[in-house]
Amino acid sequence: MIQCFSRAIQVTDRFHVQKLALEAMQEIRVKHRWEAMDIENQLIMQAKRENRTYIPDSKLESDLKQKSL
Repeated sequence: MIQCFSRAIQVTDRFHVQKLALEAMQEIRVKHRWEAMDIENQLIMQAKRENRTYIPDSKLESDLKQKSL
């Protein structure tokens, strides 16, 4: 394997570190949002199995998670 720029030094700057951190946070937000949506979908399916209408509770944890994300 040939090495290019053998004398180069790798530098990290604040802006790129911040960008990487924000991208990681966004990935976590999306993951949690999908989990909250899955919980709500499970509640909807459970209501259908019990032949009742699903009424979302505004204080429900999954609903609050979705709105906060």
